[in-house]
Order: sequence, then C-alpha cells, then structure tokens
Amino acid sequence: MSNRKGWLHFGIAVGILLISIVSWNVMTAKLRYFFRKEAVPWPASVKVSELEFRNISLPKQFGPYRMIEDDGILDRDENGNVVKDGKPDGEIYYREDILETLGIGSSLDEERVKERKSNWYVSRYYIDAREPENSPYKCWQLDLTFYTGSEVTVPHVPDICVLAGGASIVSRENLFITDVAGVPEPWDKRTPFTGLHYERNDNNAYSYVQYYLFSVNGLPETDRDAARIELTALSNRYVYYAKLQFFPRAVIRDKKQADERAKDFLRHCIPGVLRELPSREYISSLNKK
Repeated sequence: MSNRKGWLHFGIAVGILLISIVSWNVMTAKLRYFFRKEAVPWPASVKVSELEFRNISLPKQFGPYRMIEDDGILDRDENGNVVKDGKPDGEIYYREDILETLGIGSSLDEERVKERKSNWYVSRYYIDAREPENSPYKCWQLDLTFYTGSEVTVPHVPDICVLAGGASIVSRENLFITDVAGVPEPWDKRTPFTGLHYERNDNNAYSYVQYYLFSVNGLPETDRDAARIELTALSNRYVYYAKLQFFPRAVIRDKKQADERAKDFLRHCIPGVLRELPSREYISSLNKK
C-alpha cells in the first residue's frame, strides 16, 4: 500500500513539474524571452579555414597599409638570423593552446563551421607604405576575433592581459574617429575605441600602446561589461560580438602621436573589418522572427 502511495506522489510531482516546464516555456515564448542564445551566421562573402578557424577573406590591404606577404622579413632566430618557414611573415597562426584559451576551434565550432556559425580569428602584420623603415609606426598588428551563440562571455581584453603579463598600465583613454566613409550607421558618425598605454616592468620601462573596440550585434562598443549586458539581454535570441585589437609593434615615445596614428589605422581598416561581420540590420531581422 505504501508503495502505491509513493508512486502516486511521485507521479503527481512529475506531473506538476511537466506542467511547470510547459507553462514556463509558453510564458517565455509569448514574452519573447530567450535564455539560450543562438549563433549568427557570418556573411556569405566571408571565408574561414575549416581546419584552423582562421579568417582568410579579410582584405590584405587597407589604403596605405599592406599585409606583409614576403617570407623572412620579420622572423628571426635568437641570433638575429632570418628565418624562412614558407609562409608570409604577415600572417600569424595561433597554436592550439592559444585557440583553446581564446575559446576558438572547439568541437562545437567543428560542427558549425560549414554552416558559417563558428567562432574564428585572424591575426596579421600590416606595413604602412608611407613610413620610413625606422619609424615606430611602420608595422601594425591587427587581431580580429569573432564569437557567436551562448558562449559569448567577453573574457579577454588587453587591460587584463597586460596586467597578467606583468606590465603596468599608465593610462586608459576613450578615443574616437568621426565621418568614416564606407561604413553603416552609427559607425560612420562616430566610432569609439579604447587606447591603453602601458610599461613593461623592467629597468628600461619601455612604453607600449594597444587599442581595441567591440562590434556587439553590429554596434560599436568599448566597455566589456556593457557588451555582456547586451549579449545576455533576454530580448536577444541571436547574438555575436567581435573584438578588433590593433597596435604598433615598436616602443613608442609620444602617446598623443601614437593615438593619432591609431586613428589613421582604424579609419582605413574599419570598412574592411565590418564587411567580415554580420550587420546591425541583419541581427535585427533575425531577432524579430
């Protein structure tokens, strides 16, 4: 008899649970609340290596800035001798451990890459043809990472990575460029980005700079916490963000001058970068379905 009562109580509990789940799903569907975020496909024109999850369609030239396509220009061994590996020095290939740290190339990405819904990266060196060889602004590094779906947590920003590497932050500034041609609203009116000035903790106290910004569902953003809020908003079912990080490879002596050169680099590269990312209008159309 007690067994029958136990099974009866168990059945009632399961029934209540099922009703609660169904009711919750119906309610959230009517309210258009989305706790699980869906991946956004990148534009059809974007090409990503299915084995490396590396973007291969980003333009190799932005105005006067051209990717280094020669071999043996930058790579040197510990004795300063030229190293040739048969690959362009301007194309940076991340190791598997770095990809794992960045959250790129997971088993989920392997499933989604053919559908254009995986995470990806591209990292390159660009040369400014206008600058003399000894200029600190001759060579720029560009890093672009793309994340989409439920795992978008915005974990990596230079502020944290610089400190983790043992450097000291001198200043952090909000900068912007205006009146950019060839980009959609609101990028054409005002594109914000963050400038980070830091020093290595050694006897030389060399100064360096890094710059970065986000595209969050097609809109510019500089604050990681603000990006997280937008990505986790219950009204958004489809979400993505991309981080663009760029900087001169050399030591800098004049922060204001470096900022102006960074504005020039961003002004030239941002139209090509945005063509690799889903647009604001496309995301809006997905979230209205």
